[in-house]
Parts: sequence; C-alpha cells; structure tokens
Amino acid sequence: MEIISSVISTHSTILIVTLIFILIDIITGIIKALHNGTFNSNKMREGLYHKISYLIIIFISGVMEVASFDPNFKVNFDVPLINAVCLYIMVTDFMSILENLANINPELQKFLQKYMEQAKNISDNSSTTE
Repeated sequence: MEIISSVISTHSTILIVTLIFILIDIITGIIKALHNGTFNSNKMREGLYHKISYLIIIFISGVMEVASFDPNFKVNFDVPLINAVCLYIMVTDFMSILENLANINPELQKFLQKYMEQAKNISDNSSTTE
C-alpha cells in the first residue's frame, strides 16, 4: 500500500492536470456539437469510451510502475510510464481543445490555425521518422 501511495503522490500533479485536460476536452466538444447543431448521444458515448480508455491506460501504467518496485517482478526499468502516458493524453487533448475552440469561434480559428498547422507538421514529421 505504501508503494501505491508513493506512486500516486509522486504523480499527483500530472494526474490532476491530465484529468483537467480530459474534462475541458469533453466540455468544449459538447459546446462545439451544440453550437454546430450536431449533438449526438451516440457520438458522445463513443468519445466517452475513448476517455475511459485513457483512464484505463493511466491505471495500467501505474500498475506497471508499482510492479517495478517488486523484486520478484524481475523487470529492471525506471521509466516514468505515468508521465509518458499523461503527456501523450495532454498533448492529444490540447490539440482537440484548440480544434473545438477554433470551430466555435471563427476569430480564434484565424489566430489558432497557423499554430495547429505547425503542430500537425511536427506530428507528421515525427511519425514519418519512426
């Protein structure tokens, strides 16, 4: 139990920030759908399933971190899995939030468009080099 508490307290800030990003993405997605008149409970349910999968992968990465403290686990790694998973989720949700806001507000779209394109180019370039 002490190890679990330690892992949670070590990562509390990134966990909280990740949950905030997830909630803001959900809220801006709902606002965007209402604004565009495309609110659909099936689509919302599908989006919530994606968010639940995020929470599951955070949980699994936490289990892996806790297990890595067990000498019987016999896996020698010191990778902050929770941090890596949360960072991925935050970046993904941040881009989604920007897209939602740009869709809701045309003035923001003009301002954010060049940044979203730059981020997409960076993402495209990093995926082609792997």
